[in-house]
Amino acid sequence: MPEAALEYLQNHRVMYLATASKSGNPHVAPMFFVAESGGIYFSAADDSETARNLKENPIAEVVVSDDTSDPSKATGVQIEGPASAVSGDDAGRIGKLLQERIPQLGAAAAAASYWRLEPKDVVQLSNGGSHEETHQSLGQTWGKDHVGL
Repeated sequence: MPEAALEYLQNHRVMYLATASKSGNPHVAPMFFVAESGGIYFSAADDSETARNLKENPIAEVVVSDDTSDPSKATGVQIEGPASAVSGDDAGRIGKLLQERIPQLGAAAAAASYWRLEPKDVVQLSNGGSHEETHQSLGQTWGKDHVGL
């Protein structure tokens, strides 16, 4: 994952994870997460709609953005890729990292089920400036730059 995208993610605590069932029924859920260069880790209970969707259709997308009162300063990151369950020592390591990142989660972080999204497409978003793609919406020029891996 590009360093700028990783740094952006590390400065945020909540992402929105989009999944879809095998038949294409969409589902979006807010998630706490941990980002490392090789992936984005999050928890989804085994009986949740998110986990069911990922078992049927492992492609997912996350969005992280700023909540800003000035629309011209809006920024964000979109990341798409396959997700897979994390187990064993890796799950324990991720639980500890998430507990360090968000101490209020307490011991629940150590006992959670974790998933890893492997970034295949990373897009940085912002208003104004020069970009690969631009779109007009609500009087703002949204720019998208595919920053690769």
